[in-house]
Amino acid sequence: MITQLKKYFLPFAILIVCFFYFFDLSNLDALRQGTEGFYLQISKEMFEANSWLTPYYRGARHWSKPFLHFLFPFPLYETGFFTNIQAARLSIAFITIVSIFITAKLLEKRTKIAPYATFLFFLSSVGLIKYGRIFMMEIPLSLLCFVGSLFLYEYLKSPTKKYLFFATLFISLSILIKGPVSFVLSSASIGFYILFNFLIKKEKIPFKTLSIYVGCTLFFSSLWFIRSYVVYGDEFFNYFFLRENMGKFSTKSYPIRHVFQGLLIFSLPWSLYLPSIIKNKYRSFNLSNDFLNFIFIHCFFFFVIWLIPTQRSHHYAMPAIPFFLTLILFGLNDNKILISKFANISITLFMSFVIGVLLIPTFKAELFPEHHNLTLFMILTLSILILSIIVFIKSKNISLKSLSCLIFIGWIWVFVAPQFIPAQLPPKAIELIGDRNLAGFVNKPYFIEEAIGRDMTLMQPHRLRENIDNTSIFILSFDSYQSLNFAQSCSILTDWKIWKRRTRMHEIIDAISSNNINKIRTKYVLFECKL
Repeated sequence: MITQLKKYFLPFAILIVCFFYFFDLSNLDALRQGTEGFYLQISKEMFEANSWLTPYYRGARHWSKPFLHFLFPFPLYETGFFTNIQAARLSIAFITIVSIFITAKLLEKRTKIAPYATFLFFLSSVGLIKYGRIFMMEIPLSLLCFVGSLFLYEYLKSPTKKYLFFATLFISLSILIKGPVSFVLSSASIGFYILFNFLIKKEKIPFKTLSIYVGCTLFFSSLWFIRSYVVYGDEFFNYFFLRENMGKFSTKSYPIRHVFQGLLIFSLPWSLYLPSIIKNKYRSFNLSNDFLNFIFIHCFFFFVIWLIPTQRSHHYAMPAIPFFLTLILFGLNDNKILISKFANISITLFMSFVIGVLLIPTFKAELFPEHHNLTLFMILTLSILILSIIVFIKSKNISLKSLSCLIFIGWIWVFVAPQFIPAQLPPKAIELIGDRNLAGFVNKPYFIEEAIGRDMTLMQPHRLRENIDNTSIFILSFDSYQSLNFAQSCSILTDWKIWKRRTRMHEIIDAISSNNINKIRTKYVLFECKL
């Protein structure tokens, strides 16, 4: 019986991975990053304009980021089988799974851990589940840099052409996603690693090997930048290098703790094993383990460099996450730590806390908008989550623990959390808009336009009065509608509420405890005017 279960474990695990990473990617109101619509819009416009090298946003050339990230969905757009948002998110999910598959094969040589265990371990972390399902550049940037670094290590240990090719390819691609910062991250890390080996282990500096790698990487990754400057001149240089990249150092300063929080949150649940790993002084954490030194140095630099800009956020920790998870994986390779009672209790308490938070809607039903079978849904959810906890506690290997975590986090992310998100544009509003032109001002126009299947006319609220006509229907926040005194000449057709942007945790707690959920909601109105 046990042998039969082991035989079908891997196919079942792959099926679960595909389910949680691919299911419901077309949902316009699923969990997402605040700026996802911005990247989706650029990719959509580039495809429609057949512009493969120059990003466009709302009809204007836009160089806040290089071009490559926006091209990933192009083959899926071309098929016509997917909606724009589904194609874009699917491309990132595919990159996530393929990159982790390559990672598992590369790490097998250095960790002696079965590839499928490493595969499930990485894909069951919060960071990969979150960013593997949305069209942001955190996954391509982080995983391409990570995989490129692993190939570079192999090239340093065995200078063969295939390792050089893949190291150059992946690092160059990451540069074409985020910009020169990828090269800075890689160069600082590998430079310090080689310096460390030179000073501590008296190893020779491989000047020739490094020169070939640096030369190839800079050559291939610079082609787009050179082309853009030749074609657009100072317009490109001032926009990309001065306005966008240097602007990261002149914006409002955010607390440095955000990046530290991101490192621990995005590596959950595995970061909860850190105390046990440190306490047991895992034997591989010493200077004799060259590969572990390599990973630790890369983790340090891929994390610390993102503390420098003033515009810090939790997602700035993502480039360090694959290296951080690899360090934890090394620790978990020790069975004593894997079955550590302290770690298992910590993760159980964490999972139980999450379940406790999910029970709040049972008593605050208004948090679950328009859910008609709340009781049945919560019973199913609790059954799945509790079963996942039991499997996690009872299992004594990484793969089964990882699968139970994937089901636990995946179920919450894919099925539970979206239930808390009211529609950006509810069905009633879509029906009222019909074929009429939609005008107004919203923070995330992409999702509105996808909902109605066409573009809307965007304009600032103070300009709306100048452009009112009888053929259009309008959308504004209720506060803007009131401030412009439209009530006398216009009539509201319907209204709805969405969550306020950048709401703090203490504001959420205060709204729930004071039984006034509207404090953290923004009201929008759909209206028409008669001249």
